Formats: sequence, structure tokens, C-alpha cells
Amino acid sequence: MHLGIDIGSSSVKVALIDREGRAIAEVREPSQEMPMKSLQAGWAEQDPEMWWQYTCEAIEKITSQLETSDILSIGLAHQMHGLVLVDQQGNLLRDAIIWCDSRAVPYGSLLADHIGTKQCLDSMLNLPGNFTASKLAWIREHEPDIYKKIACVMLPGDYICYRLTGELSTTAGNLSEGCFWDFKGHRLSPKILEALGLSIDHFPAILQCMDNHGVTRGQIDINGLPDEIPVCYKAGDQPNNAYALGVTEPGQVAGTGGTSGVIYAVTDKLVADPSQAVNSFAHFNHSSKTSRIGILLCINSVGILYAWMRRMLGDLSYGHMEELASRAPVGSDGLAIIPFGNGAERMLGNQPSSASIHGIQLNRHDQSHLIRAALEGLAFSYAHGIEKMRALGVEIHHFRVGNDNLFQSEIFAQSLADLSQCEIEVIECSGAVGAARGGAHGGGHQLAIQDQIHFTYSPRPLSDSLSEAYQQWSDILQKQYP
Repeated sequence: MHLGIDIGSSSVKVALIDREGRAIAEVREPSQEMPMKSLQAGWAEQDPEMWWQYTCEAIEKITSQLETSDILSIGLAHQMHGLVLVDQQGNLLRDAIIWCDSRAVPYGSLLADHIGTKQCLDSMLNLPGNFTASKLAWIREHEPDIYKKIACVMLPGDYICYRLTGELSTTAGNLSEGCFWDFKGHRLSPKILEALGLSIDHFPAILQCMDNHGVTRGQIDINGLPDEIPVCYKAGDQPNNAYALGVTEPGQVAGTGGTSGVIYAVTDKLVADPSQAVNSFAHFNHSSKTSRIGILLCINSVGILYAWMRRMLGDLSYGHMEELASRAPVGSDGLAIIPFGNGAERMLGNQPSSASIHGIQLNRHDQSHLIRAALEGLAFSYAHGIEKMRALGVEIHHFRVGNDNLFQSEIFAQSLADLSQCEIEVIECSGAVGAARGGAHGGGHQLAIQDQIHFTYSPRPLSDSLSEAYQQWSDILQKQYP
């Protein structure tokens, strides 16, 4: 068997797969969403010890169900762009600043000015923006005593791997997600290190995604998890999602609709978007010899908006929400929702953003219109982003998604298929299963499983009503975020 761990910002998911690559058990902890700390508007932090606690609980829950003495490998997937800091003894210096925290945007601009915009785009493919490097710059300015104590800078998956194995390691993919990686020199960016006053000694050893990142040790005391199990795979959640869906080579595209929403296209070219509406990172199989770049469109407020809507309407089931939304007409009878409200949106130039509802008619609109407007607003956001990707020359005709997120909504998925004129293939595979398969491959184990397409949303001719609703939504977006 092989174990996969997926460290999200909402929950930790753990899966066991058999030697053929089929999932035999999956669990998530906690049952409700993990909390985020937001001490000020635009801030988002989580305690890495909370991730570790739920990792242990999820592993113990899954090992209590099955005999797990023959686990051969572990794979790790994790939320991207987070900042974890430890001291010389390996102790946490503060809570992690996670992916959707937007406080560091001005510090990203200062880093870009210091290094030079062209130099950033040429070497790192991205501006520091709101990525991990910019979060470090914020720490240096506002928490200098902590900054002086930094012994190691990690991303979330690096920290959980460290807790499992006692070994410090990272990957080019992780470093590129933090805006630390020089793609031309295949190394930590000297320009970023100089700008931050750090050295390569402040970062873990750089390994390949599918290298051996260490083995489990007895001191961690997780019931049911044997010692000496190698961690053979470590990747950010979006490269891992793409891997899980079989999106590994140029021209292939993956998508997600979890807490955030993503379209992720693989290319063999070093693509940089001057507007930074989309970003480029090292894919799990990128190397100095074989370029594999993931071009990523990220929408911060996807599942989180729909979960908020669900709570506001009295904790309806998602099935009931879909049934209610189907009662409203396409276009939600003029009601429009702009979903951006979970940190600075890259697609909007990292402007401070908030969700908003437009066109409410108190005598006409009800729950069904609100729910449909939320689903359509999310589909419109993806379509808007896909337009930006196509403007960069990225060809997107179809993409694959998992079946454990917002793409279970036919209204949302079919609206997006029609707007983008893309075929959307839904595959039965989760991020934790993908991580387990990555661990298996990294450990040299061959898997025979071939995922089957669960179902497909095929694009239909774009209706006048959906086209008009999208145009109305786009006009509102332009006025709100010029």
C-alpha cells in the first residue's frame, strides 16, 4: 500500500491506495473547515501545528480501519505560497502566513522595484507580488526580532515532511511557488536572496519532487504508521492535482474548484505574464534538462464563496442548493454576484477585493436566484481568466477536473463549458490519492490503474441569455475593478 497526504487550508486529507493504484480508504480531518486567523482585513494565518495535529489524526483514523504494516511509501501535497519559519532548534517562530493573505502586496512591489520588473519576469517568470518572498519582506519590516531568528524558510509541505522525517528538504517547484527560483540559472535566485538579506543556508536542501525526502521516524508516534517509510513525493496542491489527473505534458490542462479555483496548463516554454493575471511555476516533473511549466490561473474565492452562501441560507445541503438554483432562469433574472472576497486577486492586479451582489429586486429575487447567481458568478470568473490565458497564447480546448469539488454542480460546470467552449472531463481522483500515487512512483513502484472519465460536460452553442448575463457581469467587474 501507499499513503497520500494532502495539506489544504480547509482540511487535511489522507488516502491509502493499493499496489495497483486504486483508492482503498480516504479520510479528512477535521470534519468542519480548519480555522484561519485574520487579525486584520486581508490577513490569513494558520498554525502549522494544527496541520500536523490533523495529519496525525487523519493517519490514525485511516490506519485504524486497515492493516497498514505494508505501507511502502508516502506522498505529500500541500497548499501553495505559504510561509513557515523555524529557528535553529526546528521550533516554529510564528504562525504560517498562508496563500490568501494579502498584506505583503506592497512589499512585493518594493522587491520588484529593487530587482527590476524585467529581471524578475526573465529569471523567476513572476513578480514577487503576494508570494512567499514578499511575505518574508513583510516579516523583516514588521517583526525584525523574529526575522533575526530565522534558521529555515519552508513552505507548508516542507514543514509536514520535516515533522514526519526530521529532514529538511524542498523542491524547485516549491521554491518557484514562493518566487525564490531562478529558472535561467536553475537555482535559488541570487537577486531575491540579496534583496531579503538571506543566504542559501536559510533554505532546505533542494531535491527533485520524486526524490527520497527522508523516512518516518519512531519519535513521531503516530499509531499505525510504521517506521522507516520513505517520503518519495512532495508537490504543491495544483501541480499535484494536475499529476493526479494525468496532466503531465505540454498542451494538457487541469482544473480545480475547491476553496480557490484554478486552471493549470502545462507547457515546455518559460512563459511570463507581464500583467501577472496568471503565473508560471515549475511543474512536478520540471528539471534543468526538461522544462515543464505550469501556467496557473487562480481565483481565491470559489468554494469559500459557495460555502459562505450555504451557511447564510441555513446550512442547506449542496444537493438542495443545486435543486433550488435550477428553478431560477439562466442569468438569475438580472441578479449578479462578483465572487472576489478572499484576499488580493492576482487576476485583478492584486487589488484589495471584496465580494458583492448586484441588481437585487426585493419583490422578485429569492434563494434560488441567489444560489444560481453565485454559481454563474464563479463560472464567469473562470471564463474571464481563461480569456486572459488565451491572450498569452495558451490553447485551452478541454481540461480535466476531479469529482470532489464544485464541478459536481451541473449548473456551474455546464455554464463554464458553454462560456469557454471547452470540454470538461470529470475524473474520480482526489488530491490525496494523487499524492499517494506520486509517492509510489517516486519510490520506484509501478501502478497499473488507469482512471476512467466519470462524466463529461460538452460545450453547447452559447445561448443569448448566458451571453448577456456574462456581459452584464463583465461590465460590473470592470467598473468595480478598472
